[in-house]
Amino acid sequence: MDNLVVADKEYEEATKQYENIGRGFEGRLNAYLKIMDSIIKGRLMEGATAAAVSAYTGKVAALSGQFRDIMEELQRLLKGYVNEIDAIDRKSYR
Repeated sequence: MDNLVVADKEYEEATKQYENIGRGFEGRLNAYLKIMDSIIKGRLMEGATAAAVSAYTGKVAALSGQFRDIMEELQRLLKGYVNEIDAIDRKSYR
């Protein structure tokens, strides 16, 4: 029975780690987008190169929020797994 408590704690810790990973990715993405925006606004490029960089930056910006959503889904799945195990345990140890 003690092993199950440890496993629950391990899954709870994993959910915290996924949350931190998601925040880290989002922070890095936002920093990258700020750099790219300053390059575009600084007009360091012209013509097709500038257009391509601008289009690329737009595609990258579309990822904003995606990492957070993915990590939230992983957290939800981990918590659901632990809840399912707990429900089975309650039935087994009646």
